[in-house]
Amino acid sequence: VLSLRPPDHAMGLDRSQISRRYPSPSSPDAEYGYFPHVEFTAADLPWLLSPASADESERANDSTGRLRPWLVLICIEASTASLNASSSKTGQTLSVNSAELPDLEESWAWAHVQSVVDANEFSSAAADSAGLVVSRLVCPRQLLPNQRYRAAIVNAWTRGETDLHPAWDVNVSTELLLDVFDTWTFDTGEVGSFEELCERLGPVSDGTVSFGLKTMDVTELGLLKVWDSEMPVRTSYGGAMLDANARAVKMSTVHEAGFADGVTGLLNMGTHRRVLAARSPDPVVTPPYYGSFAAKIDEVPDKGWLHELNLHPRQRAAAGLGAEIIKRHQERYMATAWQQAGALSETNRAIGNAHLRRAVGSTWKKKSDKLDPQQKMSVLWPQMSFARTKDGNPVKSQIYDSTVPNGALRNVMQRHLRPSGVVMRSFKAPLKRANLPGRENPYIYRTQAAAWLRNSLDSPVNREKLKIAEPAIPGGTRTPDPRREQAKTGVLPAPATPRSNTDSLVLSDTSDQALSSMKLGQVARLQTTVRVPALATRFSGLDDSEAMPTRVASGPVFTEPLAQTLQAMSAELLMPGIDLFPDNSVRLVEADPSFVAAFLSGANHEMARELLWREYPAALSHTSFRRFWARPDPTEVDINPMIDWETDTPLEKLGAAGGESVVLLVRGDLLRQYPGVRFLLLSPDDSQPMEPAFSGRLPPDVGFFAFDVQDKDAVTAAGSKWVIIIEEPPQEPRFGLDTAASGGQLITYSELSWDHLRDSESTYLSIADEDFGSNSFLQDEATWGLNSAHMAFATYQQPFRRLFRAVDLLGGASA
Repeated sequence: VLSLRPPDHAMGLDRSQISRRYPSPSSPDAEYGYFPHVEFTAADLPWLLSPASADESERANDSTGRLRPWLVLICIEASTASLNASSSKTGQTLSVNSAELPDLEESWAWAHVQSVVDANEFSSAAADSAGLVVSRLVCPRQLLPNQRYRAAIVNAWTRGETDLHPAWDVNVSTELLLDVFDTWTFDTGEVGSFEELCERLGPVSDGTVSFGLKTMDVTELGLLKVWDSEMPVRTSYGGAMLDANARAVKMSTVHEAGFADGVTGLLNMGTHRRVLAARSPDPVVTPPYYGSFAAKIDEVPDKGWLHELNLHPRQRAAAGLGAEIIKRHQERYMATAWQQAGALSETNRAIGNAHLRRAVGSTWKKKSDKLDPQQKMSVLWPQMSFARTKDGNPVKSQIYDSTVPNGALRNVMQRHLRPSGVVMRSFKAPLKRANLPGRENPYIYRTQAAAWLRNSLDSPVNREKLKIAEPAIPGGTRTPDPRREQAKTGVLPAPATPRSNTDSLVLSDTSDQALSSMKLGQVARLQTTVRVPALATRFSGLDDSEAMPTRVASGPVFTEPLAQTLQAMSAELLMPGIDLFPDNSVRLVEADPSFVAAFLSGANHEMARELLWREYPAALSHTSFRRFWARPDPTEVDINPMIDWETDTPLEKLGAAGGESVVLLVRGDLLRQYPGVRFLLLSPDDSQPMEPAFSGRLPPDVGFFAFDVQDKDAVTAAGSKWVIIIEEPPQEPRFGLDTAASGGQLITYSELSWDHLRDSESTYLSIADEDFGSNSFLQDEATWGLNSAHMAFATYQQPFRRLFRAVDLLGGASA
């Protein structure tokens, strides 16, 4: 007979079985619209020691599957109970009045199992305790804002005089002392739920305020005196983001012409260099001519991006801000630039060595006719890896595959055969008793014998015999020893098949072929790219296949997004009027590509001036800063290299390398409570919404989320069907009721709120007091009060989405 322990014998609960508590222990601002709950890794833990039996029937239709658990999660106001250390079985007891507790008659409804695997895999997944199957206890209490609560896992059963019975009865008010297996406290905040915070958001009323533009006074221009009147002259300064329908304040036509003429004359005066005599007046120090280094144009043109950048006050102000950023952080930028210059110096050193190798190689090649074939091959041996035969194979590999000993052409062998060496001097020593045909002189030199031997064999027949042939056995001239190979591998190797001797070569022919195929410029470039692979792209752009620059004049590259640096200076410079953005508001604005292009132009121009002053080895036309927005991918840029900008192109086109962007501004409790909330943009032609291309925060607490689109006018046009989506971030399952009814007939359990209950002020949700069986819409989803699975479905809080039409979030105010 197997005897099971009753629940009142339980002395504790292994805390490792608890995988999650909600709200989190000591949470300071938990949402009050959700039920507290606790999860266990063991799927059967809530019912493991239950003395009750399941509500089953022989007829399947009459079975509900209800089973009262032996553990219950309670949640009470912390001030109404006291936690005591005691000598009880669990070590802790909770003193509380039974009126504060949930009804144990319905405890079966608030304990369920959640599985993410199929039914046939349930048993194995539950045994693994890997989180695929979990059990859960829920406390169906209505929480209030700004309150402190205590949640506790307690035993639902107690032993009376004769038998086990429920630990309390809510209909009988009495003070209880409950054994506690686990407990924690939390505080609720002002927020009910994510859905409630979304409902607080709304568009800014039209005409309330316009963002992105600010009035700029240009009455005093310093060196320039272009205004005949003493009346103030004003125009608009535009930031990097502005309202789609904002209207900038423009200067009069007379003022625009006066400003353009005055600035043009001043800038041209600084670019026209003149020879200074002894008594010549000092040259005029003029303002910077932004973009002149990249465009390489001395005079300000009549149109195009250079004209806009320098002669439009709004764009010139943006360029001036970019230059100011460089001035304020010049030491930091230069330190980074000099760190990058180390690699540049090594690159230029490699190019210089390549020029030296090419020059030496050219000298060797010119003098090679005076050398015999072996000497030619020895002298040019270092180049053989890069010289190619007519088949495209390296000459050195062809010699390696031949029967010529590899060491015969190495530097060590040549040192031994040098004219002043021991070996060559021995050749010049007299050789006695050498009888040659037709010669009676008994004394000759070895060199004479060698010359006689060459001359006697200098015939086609003898040359054929002297061919340097490929080895008969692949990999060498010696056949592998079968016994040795068998000892290594345990297998007797098959006899090697001799190769056909069809590609034989003569030493003199090889050297001549190597010389004819050797293009020293290409060889030097190949050797350089082996050492510096990044130069391959630079060399591929040269017209001459053998040409090579004397040095690489590049500049530093900074991946820092300058929008953040500008915002650190002042958020008003990035987006004027942002401090007036109302709380709990959303608005759709546009990113201004002309501001981005102008700002980065000014930054790059000032950086080039700084590099020139510090004698940095850089090209003045180099574009060091190409990123304005803080995009997640550091390789994404906002402008193309300025040296590639066409003169007639407007700034608006040049600043949209990353695409046109619409930007959603959000300020409110939602962003403060849920910093990970997702904002998406959905096109009417797509089924999948797009993620933000970049995002950021603006003081005091405004978030902006930008979306790159092909045509931003299509998003902001009247009647546009583009949609902004606010989506709750993915979280663990949560249960509860909405804090307020949305109005109208209840057609889905996801809309169920406390207002739909008969007693909306009750502390706990009572299943028996409610009847939603007559609602046909709800019956299609779940049956109210059938079992814990159906109650979990009815109270499950699905992730929330809110949709806005993009055009409803546009501002229409004028600056």
